[in-house]
Amino acid sequence: EDTVSLSKDKDTGEKIRSFGNPDINKIISFLKEKSGLNTLDGTETQNRRFAHLALKKFGSLKKVLAIIECAARDDFHKKNLTSVRYIYYHGMKIILAAKDYEPKFIKL
Repeated sequence: EDTVSLSKDKDTGEKIRSFGNPDINKIISFLKEKSGLNTLDGTETQNRRFAHLALKKFGSLKKVLAIIECAARDDFHKKNLTSVRYIYYHGMKIILAAKDYEPKFIKL
């Protein structure tokens, strides 16, 4: 299901074209935002393929975005959060790490 949408860039007013599955586009842009990277490791094609596979593996866009959010908060996983491939292969570890997370409180 290839889709083409046209929108205008807020700053320049130029038309921006976005192609493909909007869920895959959302995963890639959310990962870039959370990792603070302009470009992800691997090619765009590889990242789009792994985003598609992650959607199939984890079941929904909401779950994949939640995994990315958890990885961005985890000290170990956030430094490795450089491609969708990492989310695909380590998603279950990220979920388990998030479950085991206990907030650290200062005892007075």
